[in-house]
Amino acid sequence: MRFLNGLLIIAVFAFMTACGGGAKTENTEGTATDSASTTETANTDNTEKKNEETTSSETKAPKDMLAQKWSFDADAILAAMMETATEEEKKAMTDESKEEMKKEMAKETMEFKADGTYINTDAKGKEEKGTWTLSEDGKTLTTKAEGQEKEDVIVVKELTADKMVGEMKVGDKTRTLVMKVFAGESTEGTTETKEGEKKEGETKEGEKKEGEKTEEKK
Repeated sequence: MRFLNGLLIIAVFAFMTACGGGAKTENTEGTATDSASTTETANTDNTEKKNEETTSSETKAPKDMLAQKWSFDADAILAAMMETATEEEKKAMTDESKEEMKKEMAKETMEFKADGTYINTDAKGKEEKGTWTLSEDGKTLTTKAEGQEKEDVIVVKELTADKMVGEMKVGDKTRTLVMKVFAGESTEGTTETKEGEKKEGETKEGEKKEGEKTEEKK
């Protein structure tokens, strides 16, 4: 697959600090009871949700779960690459290049069609088409691009209805691939833009009417 062949090693370090301190604790029976009740309710809800997700995944065959449109989880992919990067490779990457790589991967999609074909669309909209097969146990995904003799083999580590994690060889390294269900094209800023255009149109219409009134008075 083209998307992995062009990836660079990205260094991503996230150092998080937690501030502890003298938080006051009120030893009241009512507070303890409410807290325990809230925790129990939350745990119950989480358990039910996990059971529903598990049941949903178990009722679908691996091939059926894969046959949909996916986007790439840039943060997860880069974090996995970081684990195998050398110190030299880590130092070679700047913050700007890391963010640029994330943006590029965020624009790319991979659609596995039910008929055994796929379409890999890169950040510039260029498409790579080919065929794919998944083993019965859902552990081996094989793809072959149109016009290519070589097949790419991905070892599937995890496959659910909304996530796929796999590993494949790129040169002498093993790369981790993480995909999530495609959520649709980004609409960020669309509403704001349309609202701005609307207001601009209203302003121009008002100016036009004001000009007509001025002409009538003359």
